[in-house]
Amino acid sequence: VRNFLHWCVRRRLLHHSPLEGLERPATIASRERVLADDELLTVWHAADALGGHFGAIVKLLILTGQRRGEIAALQASYITDNQTCLPSEIVKNKRPHTFPIGASATAILSSNIINSTTTIFPARGKPTQPFNGWSKAKAELDQKAKIAPWTLHDLRRTFATGLQRLGVRIEVIEALLNHVSGTRAGIVGVYQRHHYHDEMRDAVERWESHLRTILEARKDEELTADVAQP
Repeated sequence: VRNFLHWCVRRRLLHHSPLEGLERPATIASRERVLADDELLTVWHAADALGGHFGAIVKLLILTGQRRGEIAALQASYITDNQTCLPSEIVKNKRPHTFPIGASATAILSSNIINSTTTIFPARGKPTQPFNGWSKAKAELDQKAKIAPWTLHDLRRTFATGLQRLGVRIEVIEALLNHVSGTRAGIVGVYQRHHYHDEMRDAVERWESHLRTILEARKDEELTADVAQP
């Protein structure tokens, strides 16, 4: 807006810019939100309770660490042999991305593919277009998961951080996230052609095992609390 108004002044469309004297807004800090295990469980259960396409998408974001647009655009043909192959046209960095999926993610996808002809999570009334009702669906989810403010992209950061805690090597995490920076940038990326397929599958299995452990722990706590009630 500042540049546009200065352009208007230079062409004598305005006598002066209405933004004169106004300080620039502070630079927005990079996002650092990582959900704790108990918050992740709360979001998982809220997504389960919400159900529908959005509930399934949220759980897949937790399980896979992929971008929301990539999960929303999944088609049945992308899923083969317990792995997902994303074509370049739906990937943010325009690089085809193949990553393994564990048993939990496979079960979620299988139950949704049954009712799908092309797009697994279509927009309402538009079967060939991917889910797009993000704002409304996220607001409904937040009503069920009452935790500190968070974004869907925070699930991607939480996935990466969780894998680090489990001892997964950073280059394997970057391969799962389809990052082209960091350990895969520059001349290293030219000569390092290993795709880490086995290592990525091991990482995904570790992450799903961790999630199952904390989910079961929450169930045990709830059962204990129920028994303790008079």
